[in-house]
Amino acid sequence: VVLNDKSGLRLNCFNLEQTSGDSNSSVCLQSFIKVTFHLFGKIFTHGKSGWGTDWYSCAARSCSSWMELTTSPDTYERHTFFACMWHNGSTGPAFIMNNINGRVYWYGGSCDYSSELAVITKGLLTFEGHIEYKNRTSPLIKINGDGEVKLGGLLAVLSDSGKYFLVEQYK
Repeated sequence: VVLNDKSGLRLNCFNLEQTSGDSNSSVCLQSFIKVTFHLFGKIFTHGKSGWGTDWYSCAARSCSSWMELTTSPDTYERHTFFACMWHNGSTGPAFIMNNINGRVYWYGGSCDYSSELAVITKGLLTFEGHIEYKNRTSPLIKINGDGEVKLGGLLAVLSDSGKYFLVEQYK
């Protein structure tokens, strides 16, 4: 499935949140399989009772962000990505994380020629895949608080023209 936002508005795709009922009912236990997102704003965000998603062989191209994890009641996110791609002209971080219980696990796949991979205030990002870029001037990952990142895989740097940090951390 290929989803294109041709409106020029940079629409957001999914905002999943429990608005009524038992607080132990999850709203975010979905799987996405072979979906490509093109020209969207945020692909996924959640609110109360956001528990996790699985993404298999999905791709995002020229989008603002893939996922934003916020601090909300009853959110224990475990979002897992298998053989996915964040690439080519995506204009913001794939992951914006601000939830101490938020976890993103990325296995295989790639982050190629994008402005940022993650901005983490609270949460954990494990990225094991292929990272490729050219003439980078800013950090790929920014940690602005109590965030953690674990990196593994291949890093391909083409035409590097200056000094920068792959991961930049402030507290």
